[in-house]
Amino acid sequence: MLVNLARWFMAGMFTTYRIRVRGWEHIRACHDAGRPVLYAFWHGEQFPLIPFHARQSIGIMVSQSRDGERLAALLSRFGFVPCRGSSTRGGVGALVGLIQHVRKGYGVGITLDGPKGPYHEPKPGILTLAYKTGAAVVPLRLFPTACWRFERAWDRYFIPKPFSRLTIEYRAPLVLSGDLEADLAMVKESLSDPVE
Repeated sequence: MLVNLARWFMAGMFTTYRIRVRGWEHIRACHDAGRPVLYAFWHGEQFPLIPFHARQSIGIMVSQSRDGERLAALLSRFGFVPCRGSSTRGGVGALVGLIQHVRKGYGVGITLDGPKGPYHEPKPGILTLAYKTGAAVVPLRLFPTACWRFERAWDRYFIPKPFSRLTIEYRAPLVLSGDLEADLAMVKESLSDPVE
C-alpha cells in the first residue's frame, strides 16, 4: 500500500514539471554505438529521475535493508531492475548482478555517494563496473527552479515543487584512464560544476 502511494505521488508530481533536457545526444550516441550507459548521479537528486527513466529496464543497486525492500518494490513498479546489495552488505552479489545486466545491453543507474554518504563523495563501484564491462560513464545532474529540500538528511534530498522547471543534464561520457584514484577524482569533478 505504501509503495503504491509513493508511486502515485511521484508519478503525479512528475506530470506537473516543465522539463528541459540537455545533452541527450550523448545518450543517443552511446545507444547508436551499442554501448550501455552507466548513469552517474548524486543520491539526493533521484526523485524526478525515477519517473523520467521509467520502463527502460535500468539496473539499480538497492540495499538489503527493510527500507531497501520498499525501494526495490517501488523501482520495480517503475520498470527498473533492482539488484540487492550495498557497499556494506551483499555488495559483491549485487555488483555481479549489475555486470550481468550491463552485458545484456542494459543501462545502470548509480547513486555515487549512496547509500549513506558522505555527501557528494563518490565511491568506486561505478568504476569497477565500467572497467569490467566497458560501459560508458555518463555524469547526470538535475536542477530544479524550486524545491523542498531536506536539509537534515545526509544527502540533502529534494523534491521539486509542482509546476517548477527541471533541467536534466547529461554530460559527455568520461574517458577513463584505468587509474582508480585519478578516475574517481574525474568522476567527482564531472558532477561538481553548476548548470550554465
